[in-house]
Amino acid sequence: MSTKNNKILFLSTGTIIKECGYKNCFLNRVYAINSIKEGEKLFILSFDLYYSFKESQNVVNNLNVSGIDTNIYPFERGRNIVQKAVNIIKHNLIVLKYCKKNKISLINAAGHSALLRCILVKYLSTTKILFYLDGVHFDEKYSQRKRLYPLLKSIEKRMILSSDGISFVSSAMKDYYSTITNLPKNIVIPNSVDFNLFSFSQEKRTEMRFMLEVQNKFVFAYAGEIFEEWHLGKEMIKI
Repeated sequence: MSTKNNKILFLSTGTIIKECGYKNCFLNRVYAINSIKEGEKLFILSFDLYYSFKESQNVVNNLNVSGIDTNIYPFERGRNIVQKAVNIIKHNLIVLKYCKKNKISLINAAGHSALLRCILVKYLSTTKILFYLDGVHFDEKYSQRKRLYPLLKSIEKRMILSSDGISFVSSAMKDYYSTITNLPKNIVIPNSVDFNLFSFSQEKRTEMRFMLEVQNKFVFAYAGEIFEEWHLGKEMIKI
C-alpha cells in the first residue's frame, strides 16, 4: 500500500494515555508516527475510561505536536456482557463516521480492544487496518476460564485474519501466533530497543554482579509491573 498522501488514524482504548509508562508509551508512538513521510497526516482517536479521562486530556493538551487532530471519548466500563456489547457497537459507529468524514486511509489499531472497534470500518469502508499486536491478552487474562477462553481465542483468530496487516513487538510473539492461524502481511518491530545502546557487555555484567554481591548466585530479574488483573502475580512468584 502506497503511503503517499495517506491519512493515518492511531486508534486506542482504555488506558493508553494514562500516567507513568502508558503516557510515555503514547508519547513515543505519537512522535514516531509523526515522523512519517511528507504528505501524510496523523489523526488520534481514543476511547478512555472516565477515571483516566482528565489525565488523557492533560497529556493531549500538553503535547508539543502540531497538526494532529486528537479526539478522546470517555465511557463507562461495561459491568456485564450486554453493556460491553453496547459500548463496542457505539464505538464502532463513531470510528466509522470519523473515518468517512476524514477519509482515513489506514487505522493503526493498538491492541485487541481497539481492533474490535474497527468491525464496521472493515466491512463498510475501504480503510485498511493494521493490527498492533502487543501482547497475548486473552491468554493472560482468561486462560483459566475453560468455557470463555476457547471462544475468545476463536474470536482472536478471526481478528487476525480480518486485518490487512499485523505489527508484532517480538519474533517470539509472531512465532506464537503463527501456530494459531496463517498470518496476513506482517512486520516485527521490537519495543524501541536500540541494540547499539543496550548490547551485552561482560565487563558491565561482572561489575554489576560484584556491586550487588551476587557473583556466584543465580539471579532472576523481572522488568515490568505485576498487575493482578493481567499478570497472575501469584503464579509468577511460584515460577
